[in-house]
Amino acid sequence: MIDDAATGAIIDVNDTTLRMYGFSSREEILAYSVGQLSANVPPYGEAGAQELIRRCITQGPQVFLWLAKKKSGELFWTEVTLRKTEIGGEGRILAVIRDITERRAAEEARGVSESRFRELFNTMKSGVAVYEPTSDGKDFIIRDFNPAALDIERLAHGDVIGRRVTEVFPGIAEFGLLDVLIRVARDGRPEQLPTTLYKDQRIVGWRENSVFRLPSGEVVAVYDDVTESRMAEEALRESEEKYRSLADAAQDIIFIIDRDDNVSYLNRFALEQLKMDRAAVIGRPRKDLFPSPVAERQLESIRQVFNTGVQKSIESIVPVRGQDIWMDTRLVPIRAHDGSIIAVMGVSRDITERKAAEQALRQSGERFRALIETSPDLIWEIDITGTILYISPRVSGMLGYIKEEVIGRRVTELVPENLRTGIAQDLQRAAQSGGGIFTIEIPARHRDGSEILIEIRSVIVMGEDGRPAGFRGVGRDITVQKKAGEALRESEEKYRFLVENVNEGIYIAQGNRFIFVNSKSSEITGYSSEELLAMPFMTFIHPDDRDSVRDIIRRRHEGTDAVERFDCRIIRKDGSIRHLESTISTIRYHGADAILGSARDVTKRMEVLRELRFMNVLLTTQQETSPEAILIVDDTGKIVSYNQQFVRIWGVPDNLIRNRDDEPVLSFVTAQQADPELFLERVRYLYKHRDEKSFEELRLRDGRILERFSSPMLGDDRKYYGRVWYFRDITGRRQAEEALRIANRKLTLLSGITRHDIRNQTLSLNAYLDLARQSLGNASEVHEFISRGEQIVRTIEEQIIFTREYEKLGITAPVWQDVPVLLREVAEDMDLTGISYDIARVQKVEVYADALLKNVLRNLVDNALRHSGENLRTIRFTSRVADPDLVITCEDDGVGVPEDDKEVIFERGFGKNTGFGLFFIREVLDITGIGIRENGVPGNGARFEIRVPKGAYRFRD
Repeated sequence: MIDDAATGAIIDVNDTTLRMYGFSSREEILAYSVGQLSANVPPYGEAGAQELIRRCITQGPQVFLWLAKKKSGELFWTEVTLRKTEIGGEGRILAVIRDITERRAAEEARGVSESRFRELFNTMKSGVAVYEPTSDGKDFIIRDFNPAALDIERLAHGDVIGRRVTEVFPGIAEFGLLDVLIRVARDGRPEQLPTTLYKDQRIVGWRENSVFRLPSGEVVAVYDDVTESRMAEEALRESEEKYRSLADAAQDIIFIIDRDDNVSYLNRFALEQLKMDRAAVIGRPRKDLFPSPVAERQLESIRQVFNTGVQKSIESIVPVRGQDIWMDTRLVPIRAHDGSIIAVMGVSRDITERKAAEQALRQSGERFRALIETSPDLIWEIDITGTILYISPRVSGMLGYIKEEVIGRRVTELVPENLRTGIAQDLQRAAQSGGGIFTIEIPARHRDGSEILIEIRSVIVMGEDGRPAGFRGVGRDITVQKKAGEALRESEEKYRFLVENVNEGIYIAQGNRFIFVNSKSSEITGYSSEELLAMPFMTFIHPDDRDSVRDIIRRRHEGTDAVERFDCRIIRKDGSIRHLESTISTIRYHGADAILGSARDVTKRMEVLRELRFMNVLLTTQQETSPEAILIVDDTGKIVSYNQQFVRIWGVPDNLIRNRDDEPVLSFVTAQQADPELFLERVRYLYKHRDEKSFEELRLRDGRILERFSSPMLGDDRKYYGRVWYFRDITGRRQAEEALRIANRKLTLLSGITRHDIRNQTLSLNAYLDLARQSLGNASEVHEFISRGEQIVRTIEEQIIFTREYEKLGITAPVWQDVPVLLREVAEDMDLTGISYDIARVQKVEVYADALLKNVLRNLVDNALRHSGENLRTIRFTSRVADPDLVITCEDDGVGVPEDDKEVIFERGFGKNTGFGLFFIREVLDITGIGIRENGVPGNGARFEIRVPKGAYRFRD
């Protein structure tokens, strides 16, 4: 921001300032005062700002914090640097402003964090132990132990403080924690000890430890007793695996319908029966899987279970693959932890055969036997010794034998030899159990030598004496289902591995709690997985970002538009602030709405962006304060940036430069060149030869001379990014150099002429002196020779006086001089009594000439006074433009100059007074290329015309 040093008014701002204060244009912000852009509470108001500007002017640069206000009224903290500068000859204040709101927030947060550390230490649920290494570094002294750690280890404060850790915990070396403590104390790198079982004679338990080193050199272990959760996890995992295996191994259709009447689960048998892929079914409406009448009947029963919470069994005919199948379906409500019904599980069994068997049984036992023998399952009966009494024809398709080959043989002959003893013992134990369904999975040997896995379901057949007489049951080939279950487990393990090793934090949250976090989430936040799962979801979100994050989550749940990716800040466990790039989506998890999210730590990227923004502001400021005109183009020649000096020096219209289109701007600049074709040729050459630099002079049509320097912008890899053009107006410098050259030439010439003239005069003087010595006897002749000698001396004196005046010629550089002002000063210096001195028709014009220009004008007036005769009444100066030159005329109404004398009057030594004045005038004007001549009419007065070339004059307002 640039302010007026005298008034403090805002004069100009850059684009960063516009964005910082929330304005859309410079015109809009320039209508505000510094006070209106401040908090307007002491000292952050107009008066305070003016005082700081005064100090900058009187004491030098000022750096301070300032509470600023955006256009919207929002307050924010800034860091301001004020420097006094001068732009266009006027005093200006350059203000560099940086938004430090985030830094202030971080500093305040750190202060609060440190004050709360001890409270957190004493109240946190995790155990915290502080250790000091012993002198040999192989053991540690316990310096602090928080209440949670004392509870976990069942110790008192006096039992641990000041004692060696190996003394208090003798099993710490086998536990692995001692080595971790030693490494962390030595290397300073934090480590985690995975869930490990600790035991000694006093206590046993599972522990999770995170170890890090304090700046003081002490080592801290933060740990949790996860014994109960570990045991619960093991039990839950075993339970989940068991029931998943049971469901997938079942020969019944098992399904789960959620409250939206969508399918959320189908077991493998159901998918096989429907001949559908799991991905194509899960999440689809139930009615899409069945004909409309069947779907409607099912819906009525499912609604009853949802409404009453009572199990319901139904038998119905369902069309499957073009035929009607009898299904026995049991519908069971699935309840959430709060008792609410979140889904209905159904177990459907194909009872078509049973129905047919029942009917056949009623009609004929033979038909019942036929039904059994055509069953897809293997139906069998053995006696108590394991001898096969009956087996259905299914044995042929399943094991490759005909039933006659099998009946009468021991069942153990159909299994591998190494399993026969164990299976015989299983049968014996089943017989001793006294009843119930006996189910086992056994490998069976096919006739061709291969093995298949058969699920056997059997019941005990009791004899007439009430004792077990044998077994009767069915067998089903589950080889394919078993392999599919193993593939599913491998798939689940693969995806679990991916989630745990991805470079982003991944989490699932329900309500206000996390229910799953991966290890990367702990790394990003500094909290362990257990800590995250135990803390509210919003706890570590930066307070300033919580409302926006809640709003995004709400819109996601509502299904309204919400950003897919957003940035927010978190406060890590150590109190530091990190910037995260996050995504969230809504899912259903265990029958309830949940948030699936991912987060990536982009703190370093944000720091780089802030540094980049600062560098852009710095470069813009340097560019705008540079005396050179600067133009920056990209690798295609398109305008990237420019400063105001470029606009001023070339006079580029605002509508051309703002569009940043290089062609119109190049055409505008080319049109001003004295040699446009050469200019374009050089530009095209430099664009073609990208590695070359160029330094040259440009001559413009208006007489100006510019220096141009062009340099490519090359990266470290020599990649070409564009070109920078610098322009500097050196017209004045070149004119001064030329004037000095001419003055030096004239002085050199004068010196030679003067030496020659004086030498001639001294030769004549010596001659007269010799004649005088020879004529000492003749007084009259001596007197004449002495008079002539005196005349020669006077001539030499005049030449010396002229040389003294002439030496002033070109002693200082030419400057721009106001002609009317000089003419008025001439009038004030001279006695013009009785003379009309008229300068009214002289334009407001400045001339670039030697500093002796005022003497030139004075000599013209003096010449008129001396040589115009007694009738002189008027001396008049006028000016006019005779394209392309400016003509300044000095005329009088005296006797004028004879025609034969018009040229010789400017020669040295001409006239009544040696011609000193007019010769001097011409020499002074000639320094900057200005000419003079006399073209008056003899008898009507003298008329001198001074002709100033284009580029050496300018009009002022």
